[in-house]
Amino acid sequence: MLTKNLKNYGEVRITQQTATGQDDSARTTLYLAKGDLTRDSISIVSYNEMRDLRIGGVEMVGTVTVIHPAVMAGSWGEAEGLFKRRAAEYLADDGILYEEGPVYFLSGVPYGKGTFEEMIRDWQADHTPEYDSLEIDEPELQDGKWTAAARDDKAEYQLSGDGDGNIVINYVGLR
Repeated sequence: MLTKNLKNYGEVRITQQTATGQDDSARTTLYLAKGDLTRDSISIVSYNEMRDLRIGGVEMVGTVTVIHPAVMAGSWGEAEGLFKRRAAEYLADDGILYEEGPVYFLSGVPYGKGTFEEMIRDWQADHTPEYDSLEIDEPELQDGKWTAAARDDKAEYQLSGDGDGNIVINYVGLR
């Protein structure tokens, strides 16, 4: 199989209002192709495009799953274009890709913003009640690493991921 063992970078949900309500009955896998435009650039491509690019020696580095209605308004080409745009937006918002002009590149971040936020919630749950009152700011990507400022009544902290799914809390100072 051409795509065995590729990392899936997440799911993008696209909905359209239908007679029966929101419909998410189909899935389309898009592929992250490295080296299609420039040596390190990332293109988001369909299965058929991926097959052609693989023959040309372009490396596939991951996937994105798009969940959508089985029947979409417009042509399949228009729908696929929408899927690719939304996947690129999702990956850029999540810190997985960054954009230089019209070209995307992998950021090197091992996981996205959503995963980091989930790690924080899990860490907080594991350390309850000690960190229940911690106020946590929106995560930011700094030097290729997700961090979040946090505070309680007495002190300020910085939360970061250790790369293995664990949260590291560093004391910053008194409030």
